Amino acid sequence: MDNLRIGSLMAVPYGNGKLALCQVVWISNVINNCIGFIVLSTSYDDSNVENNRALEIDLPVGKIVTIYASIDNVFNGNWRLVGFSNVNNLDEYITHNIGGNLYKGDVFVRVLDKSEINNYRKVLNSGNKAVDLILCRFDEIYNK
Repeated sequence: MDNLRIGSLMAVPYGNGKLALCQVVWISNVINNCIGFIVLSTSYDDSNVENNRALEIDLPVGKIVTIYASIDNVFNGNWRLVGFSNVNNLDEYITHNIGGNLYKGDVFVRVLDKSEINNYRKVLNSGNKAVDLILCRFDEIYNK
C-alpha cells in the first residue's frame, strides 16, 4: 500500500469487529504524531472505497466531522491503508482551533476572539478508546 498522505483511505476497527472507512485530511507538522480524518462510512468493504462524502454527528462537545488521533495507529498496522481518493472541500475539514488560534491545517490564520473560540473544533488528539466511542456513535446514528 502507498505511504500515508492526504486522501489516504483507511479501514479503522471499532466496536466488536466492525470497520469504518475513513479518509486522512490532515497530517500535522505542528502537533506531534497527530492526524485528522473523516468518516466516509461506518462499514468498510471494497465496493465503497470511492465514496468521498464525510459523515457528521453532534455530541455534547459540538459537531464532529474531523477526528484527531495518533498517526501511530497507521504505522503500527492497527488502521489499514486501503486506497486513495482526492479530498473534496479540504478546507472545511482542516480549519480548526489549536490553543485558541485559528489554523487551516498547520497554517496559522489568526488569534481567535473569546466569543468565537467555540465556533471552531479544538484539536484534541483522541485516544483509541475515544475514537472507538466516536465511531460507535456514528454507527448508531447512520445505521438505525
